[in-house]
Amino acid sequence: MECPIQISYGISATPKQGDTQNGDQYLIKKQQDSILIATIDGLGHGQYAFESAKRAVDFIDTYPDGAPLDDLIRLCHDELKNTHGVVLMLAQIEKNHRVTWAGVGNIIGMVYKKKSHEYLRNEIFLTQAGIVGSNLPALKISYTTANPGDLLIFATDGIDQDFLTDEFNIKDLPQKISDQIFKKYRNPNDDALVLVCHWDDIDKGV
Repeated sequence: MECPIQISYGISATPKQGDTQNGDQYLIKKQQDSILIATIDGLGHGQYAFESAKRAVDFIDTYPDGAPLDDLIRLCHDELKNTHGVVLMLAQIEKNHRVTWAGVGNIIGMVYKKKSHEYLRNEIFLTQAGIVGSNLPALKISYTTANPGDLLIFATDGIDQDFLTDEFNIKDLPQKISDQIFKKYRNPNDDALVLVCHWDDIDKGV
């Protein structure tokens, strides 16, 4: 059965200046009734950060659909115990308009809701301090709602948090938004990633 939710997205990412491998990775996974979005930052930078993040992406991608997000993070933690570890945010968009998220470490997530033909920042996704693969905290699952037309934005700590207060035109296409945030707020001394997802109408497609 085709997933009833459709999103379009833009991604802007690059490794630390001078490196060739980026430890900041992402995954967008269509499930039967939902879409799972993972944003992952391998600790440090370079090869070891990339290997940790890639291992997390592969594990989440191949794990059977339907696991609660906190269970999935715990299983990913076990998978990464012999790596440098990662920080991680998982967000799940469900067909009943619920967005579920859980996160460990300093990854930023937020949802902008479309109201009266304007986008307004609605909620920042909070995470808990820790490291997946090394120091896992007690996990908390959080919920909000979203609808077609809304935006979800995720950024690793290679992006300055000042972008949260910027007045970029969030009515633009997702790729343009991610590029604008990345160009203005990227820290060249760290791996960096911005992921912007737009929840499309079902007849629009991805």
